[in-house]
Amino acid sequence: MRTVLFVCTGNTCRSPLAEALTRVEAERRNIDVNVSSAGIYATDGTPASPLSVDAAARRGADLTEHRSRRLELAALADADLVLTMTPGQLGALRTELGRELNVALLTDLLPADHDRHGDPVSDPFGGGEEEYEEVARLLGECVEHVLDRLAEFE
Repeated sequence: MRTVLFVCTGNTCRSPLAEALTRVEAERRNIDVNVSSAGIYATDGTPASPLSVDAAARRGADLTEHRSRRLELAALADADLVLTMTPGQLGALRTELGRELNVALLTDLLPADHDRHGDPVSDPFGGGEEEYEEVARLLGECVEHVLDRLAEFE
């Protein structure tokens, strides 16, 4: 079973939403994957943002029980694939941790001709429903490509 870790800043918006959407889509496709999320600067135990919970629910995913967790070396070591939301997070994992990881910018897994390929996934924290919906839409597209890649290695 492959293990995927989504990483963002606070683990209350983007990475938990990506985690939840991956669980739903993997179940729909019958793909066996262990998925989790963490935040580089997360405070352990914070619930997912209400607008992330709402965006997830509209897509059949449940974030009501999510609690943030700070990124730990053990989680990185256990992950087959680590996906970040921004180039800055990607750089932090590559340089500050001082070791090679199977880490990538999430949108780099979109097709090269996709209009958002290589773009950061913007942080909707503090924004309104429209910002969260845009992030959820983009994450949903990315998740499809992540699972396509994982299915190739099954």
